[in-house]
Amino acid sequence: MKYLLPKLLFPALIATSAGVATAGTVPASQAHIITYDFPYNALYLPTPAGAGMWIDKRVFELEAPTNYALTGKMNAVLGATYDLGNGTGNANIALSFDVLVPRCDRCGMFDSDLVGTGHDGTLADNGSTLTYATNTSVASGLYGRLLVYEIMTGQLPAFSGQIQFEAIRFDIEVVPLSAVPELPPAALLGLGLGVMGLVARNRRRPEHREQAIN
Repeated sequence: MKYLLPKLLFPALIATSAGVATAGTVPASQAHIITYDFPYNALYLPTPAGAGMWIDKRVFELEAPTNYALTGKMNAVLGATYDLGNGTGNANIALSFDVLVPRCDRCGMFDSDLVGTGHDGTLADNGSTLTYATNTSVASGLYGRLLVYEIMTGQLPAFSGQIQFEAIRFDIEVVPLSAVPELPPAALLGLGLGVMGLVARNRRRPEHREQAIN
């Protein structure tokens, strides 16, 4: 039993080390951006009753790729084509969004917590195509599933023409989940020295026992 202790202690130390760092604790340098594309085929035809502005609200669901987690940091890009018809001036589109974490697997936006927002942005107009890109939301976490509540708007300078919305793109930060948890270098060094000491001590004991018998 006396000599069995070091043999049992070694796997116990390894098992303990595996529980020190939780899955998902990765350096920020490993974070990178992936893209989610959603078709968004909506047509805005202005009418006097519509006051020349179009508003739409939608919820998008985002799932983390296998072995990755979503941090909640993202921006959105809305694309559209337009025709002013008989009007003159500039067409305009815009969007804003909230990043929500559902409280359960089946929970929707009303059973979620707000972790980030994307408001304001820049509009690019090349004469027939509009692209609106939001500022990046400020969020930091590790999530397997997120909901994004978006409000899209479109406006024409007169009750003429149309705006054809085409797609929404999300550029989202993800981080890889740690398949094998790691210890800090100092902890690994201490663990290694401790194991080496146990092994050396275990090797010396049989020699002392043999001398005592002789």
